Amino acid sequence: VYDRTLSVYTPIPQRLGYTFVGWYSSKSGGVKVADANGSLVASATGFTGAIKQWQNANNITLYAQWSVNTYAVEYAMNGGTKGSTSPSSYTFGTTTTISDPTRNGYTFAGWSVVATLDGKRSGTINMSSGILEYSSSYANAVYFPLFYQKAGVSYTGKLGGGEIRWRQWHTTGGYSGNASTSNTFATSEAKLLSLWYHLGMSDDTTTLSWNGGKSFKIDANQVGKLTLTANWTPNKITITLNKNGGSGGTDKFYYTYGINKFYSDANLTQELTSMTFPTRGGYTFSHYYGDGTCGGNKDEQYSMTTSGVTSTDLHTDIYKDATLYAKWNINSYTLSIDPNGGYRVSDNSTAVITVTKNYQASENISERRKTGYTLTGYTLKNTASGSTTDIGGATFTFNNSTKIGVFTQGTVACTLVAQWTANTYAATFENMYWSLSKDQYNNGGTWSSDSSTGEDIYQSVSSTNNGGPYISN
Repeated sequence: VYDRTLSVYTPIPQRLGYTFVGWYSSKSGGVKVADANGSLVASATGFTGAIKQWQNANNITLYAQWSVNTYAVEYAMNGGTKGSTSPSSYTFGTTTTISDPTRNGYTFAGWSVVATLDGKRSGTINMSSGILEYSSSYANAVYFPLFYQKAGVSYTGKLGGGEIRWRQWHTTGGYSGNASTSNTFATSEAKLLSLWYHLGMSDDTTTLSWNGGKSFKIDANQVGKLTLTANWTPNKITITLNKNGGSGGTDKFYYTYGINKFYSDANLTQELTSMTFPTRGGYTFSHYYGDGTCGGNKDEQYSMTTSGVTSTDLHTDIYKDATLYAKWNINSYTLSIDPNGGYRVSDNSTAVITVTKNYQASENISERRKTGYTLTGYTLKNTASGSTTDIGGATFTFNNSTKIGVFTQGTVACTLVAQWTANTYAATFENMYWSLSKDQYNNGGTWSSDSSTGEDIYQSVSSTNNGGPYISN
């Protein structure tokens, strides 16, 4: 009625991805006649007075104006790290593919997506026409703005008062009717959707949730604040045991990352209940350690026994297939040097000298001597058994010129026993004079007497005992 205050509201249209701003006198710009709630604006030049009374006597067309929506994006990483493309917001009409996140020890299984929709309006969506209206039968009814429902995707809607209604429109604009009263629904073709709560909804927002999968795409028709929750599947880890110079023993074991249970087979069906360790000549096995490239610290030790893996942190330290390396402690053995009646030249010691040597370490054996004998070498033998063949790979070299040797330690305690050969001497007698009595043996020599002393003198004529005297006791 002209120049009267109107008690009616103008229609409130819906448009996917946009917020209705109000009714205007032109498509852009112009005079705002009604606000976003459908209420007339006071003092709209050419249209309303100060108390919103209508003051235009002509037939007119009012134009809906819109603002494009921008929505927030939030992430629940569940221990993971966001990828390179992980925007904090998006604008309707644009397309963005979210990078898959990463997490040590896990494989990304996809995003769980929740879209939060605001813009709750009071009113009824007519079941037959899809027109927004007021109905006394549904005095508390509310609805939420349009949502683009992808084909083949199962969506779960938030209930209100224990109820929900899925009102659908074809993407071309035609009303499709009520789709479902269940809180979960999938459509065979893409539709525009408005959630209608005919019994009311106390919350200011509602949600739709679905499985977004990997490489989730925020497409041009997406609306609502998005919360992306990362889902993860723990990896199966293979541990290879590098014997590091040894041989034998358990080769591999397996586990699921984050679970402190180990298996002997790749299918994770046979729990690991025993282990054997490698052996190495001259060494004692100590433990297995990691290099830090697949988790844990460099050279970190991981406990294992013959009953299996006892480490309390391996299953959370090493997050991908890795190799552990055997740590060995070198063995030491005694070496005894027996002079066998001789003595050490450096200090005249006649004792058996015992030293401790690491496997494959060398010991210089200094010169030994024995009066009347010559050192010809050493006998190398097993200290425990006396065997000269079971010497654990030990070696000894002897320099006959310098009378010194070099011993290299094997895998058993050893003893070196000096070996001696008695010396032989030759006596030469030439033109020598001896005081002898004539009754002693004479073999071709000449006897004479010294008148001044009264002694008999024998002169040898040969350098051997065959031609000289043989002196008897």
